[in-house]
Amino acid sequence: MAEKIREMQAELRQKDKSISEANARAERAASRATSLKLEAEAAKKKLNKASKRSETQLSALRQDNERLIREKERLERSKAAAVSGVESRASREKERMVGQPDSLKALSQERIRKMTEEKDKEA
Repeated sequence: MAEKIREMQAELRQKDKSISEANARAERAASRATSLKLEAEAAKKKLNKASKRSETQLSALRQDNERLIREKERLERSKAAAVSGVESRASREKERMVGQPDSLKALSQERIRKMTEEKDKEA
């Protein structure tokens, strides 16, 4: 009987040891899970911050793009007006030349040529 009691006590000690080891493993796993959870939360915050920054940058780029498009359209209108002005001046010069002596015609043709060069440069 005493031997059976010793065997049972040895079994109990072995089971206690197994339970203690299992508890230690569970505590380590819980600690690791908590650590991973904290890392995941930090990564999520970092990702959200980067996403907001990217959205802000994208918005700024869109606004810049819209501004550049408006500026391009304004410049195209200005260019068209300048070309039109040069063409009308050249046309008026040609009209003035009709009936003028050849020396004045040559001067006028030189002016028309210069205006045409200006138009080409602006275009």
